[in-house]
Amino acid sequence: MNKKEILELLAKVLEIDAVEFENVSEDTALSEIGLDSIRFIELIVAFESKYNVEVYDSDLLMENFATLSAVYKTFKKYFADAQKLYKCVVTDCDGVLWKGIAGEDGKDKAYTDSDTVEYQKLLKSLSDKGIYICICTKNSYDNINAMFVSSIPLKLSDIAITKTDIPDKAMAIKEISAELGISTDSIIFIDDSDYELGLVSAIIPDITVMKSEHGFTAYLNTFFENISEHPLDRTKLYREQKEREKIHITASSADEYNEKLQTKVDCGLASQEDSERIAELSQRTNRFNMSGKRYSNEDIERLINGSECKVFSLKASDIYGDMGLVVAAVVKGSIIENFMLSCRVFGRGFEDVLLNTIKDTICDELSGIFIETGKNKERREFYTRHGITTI
Repeated sequence: MNKKEILELLAKVLEIDAVEFENVSEDTALSEIGLDSIRFIELIVAFESKYNVEVYDSDLLMENFATLSAVYKTFKKYFADAQKLYKCVVTDCDGVLWKGIAGEDGKDKAYTDSDTVEYQKLLKSLSDKGIYICICTKNSYDNINAMFVSSIPLKLSDIAITKTDIPDKAMAIKEISAELGISTDSIIFIDDSDYELGLVSAIIPDITVMKSEHGFTAYLNTFFENISEHPLDRTKLYREQKEREKIHITASSADEYNEKLQTKVDCGLASQEDSERIAELSQRTNRFNMSGKRYSNEDIERLINGSECKVFSLKASDIYGDMGLVVAAVVKGSIIENFMLSCRVFGRGFEDVLLNTIKDTICDELSGIFIETGKNKERREFYTRHGITTI
């Protein structure tokens, strides 16, 4: 998103010199410099015309345009280059996945129409591409399950976590976040109630909320246009992980845990075939991403094929399935540029295995780059604990 263009657009609507407008604080109330209800509509029309987009009804609130900062935040979502990596969609059911209320009869009976079928098909497609789809509803499990037994596009097998009989959706979403091991800022919450959307947004400020309304499915899809076409089946991996956790709680150490699971690892220099997964790991991993650096598939391919860096990876499997590539590192000379571990395998000791492989391969005294991102601060001492100088 080009802030200067937005500023010029707003200045034109408010009939203010754009150069002078650049000195206005982002926290200044725009109502004080002429933004009223009429000019608010003029701004929306001008924005839609300039960028060929449609601003959704849920965004058409004056509070979303109260300050420059609020304007930037509201408009940012309509730009592809502002996309972030979302990992999960949490959806309500009644009035969202279908019209009406599951378990009711008469005029309140649940049914699907073209909008809800389109939405369900998108969710199924996202699940197939590795996005977690979760349910959060105040209705009962029996009523919800009965709908999935019927012939609708979305199936229970596409759902990672189902939360039913939920009085507090914000708390349920926090539980989903914890169970999946992802941050709430990588979740999109869909509901048809302005009250629920507002409450969740107030309690979880970094979550993205979206109202279920006519035509919103196409908008939701824009948040996932750049995801990989060859992802891991994360719903399956999550279910396998739940089985592993049953053993984890009985194990006294990582070694015992891995022994009980008959763990096998393949660790060494990465191959060309690993590039896409390593890039995805860098983009999706926050809690154990030592420098916070993100790589594209092309970046990793270039590093693997070049002579300046060595790219390492570790793949793992056990009795519950193939976990795939779960740890990776990029080493330039004797400096570890980045080290990344999937949150799915915390507590397995795989990071130690890969680090020892790097030490054996490089031989020189190693240093490792650590850049605190806010989400990786628990890893601040990782290199130091392993006798590696932290940069």
